[in-house]
Amino acid sequence: MNPPTAETPEEDAPRQHVYPEPPTYEWDFWARDALESGIAPELVSLGRAVKREVVQHAWNHRVAELCCDEVMDRLLVEAPQFATRLYDLLLETDGLRVAWVETGGAGCSDMIELDGGYF
Repeated sequence: MNPPTAETPEEDAPRQHVYPEPPTYEWDFWARDALESGIAPELVSLGRAVKREVVQHAWNHRVAELCCDEVMDRLLVEAPQFATRLYDLLLETDGLRVAWVETGGAGCSDMIELDGGYF
């Protein structure tokens, strides 16, 4: 097919697919700002994953407070090892909804659900 000209109608022109920009979410904005502020890329990746899960899985508001920008930035900068352990735990338990039992024997469940009353 030829490009449109004054003699050929536009419908004869080859169609070009236009793909929209991928959506940008609040966790993407946070990650960009965190990288720009000098937080280590592996910590930014962890923080981004946590922030995404807070929203996507509607974590309890008290747990989500541990993941707000101010708290997360401060923990990742001032206590990165603690932050890594905390945020890994939150990801593994889906915001403390499920906790895995570390030691168990016959008849023990592999997981226990936390009582919603704690929050």
